[in-house]
Amino acid sequence: MLIIKHTLRFFILMFISLILLPYNKDTCFAQSPETVINSFKKLNIRCNIGLSYRDYNRELAEVIFQHKLFSEKIETENVSSNEEAREVIRNIKIDILLTEAQSLYSFANKVWDASFEAPGRDGILYIGKPAWKDFFMLLPSVYDKIYQHPKIFELGGEKCLRLQYILSILWNDAEAKLISAETVYTEEQ
Repeated sequence: MLIIKHTLRFFILMFISLILLPYNKDTCFAQSPETVINSFKKLNIRCNIGLSYRDYNRELAEVIFQHKLFSEKIETENVSSNEEAREVIRNIKIDILLTEAQSLYSFANKVWDASFEAPGRDGILYIGKPAWKDFFMLLPSVYDKIYQHPKIFELGGEKCLRLQYILSILWNDAEAKLISAETVYTEEQ
């Protein structure tokens, strides 16, 4: 009985302590550049070793969440010294590169999603169709890599490319942005 009484008292004190602790969104959820870069690195590694569509969506959602927290932190930072100004500028550079990487990962998600509705659902995308051309034109560097890919083939008179090659192109470009963000972080630290 005595153990239960002390345990109950402990939990009540812990609960009250948690309620009375000062809550500050900036300190509780603020993300360091290293944290957000590591979340992107984790997604990159998962893409390289293989993951399911469902797992990709879950991993991408986590990356987007971490990146959003990092971006919000940058928006609310106050600058009162040259050192803080340099840090904010470095973080903005990192944020720009990670935004580009996130766009590529999100773009890959859209392509992967659309592949489920493609004819035959066999991992082949008819990239010769105007809708796909318009879609890939949104990212000019990706467009050239896709439409000049050596594995393009024709099926029913249409240019085709397997989904795995398209995802690889998108993920490789995202990885390049991530490496650039890491370089900014390490060189300007």
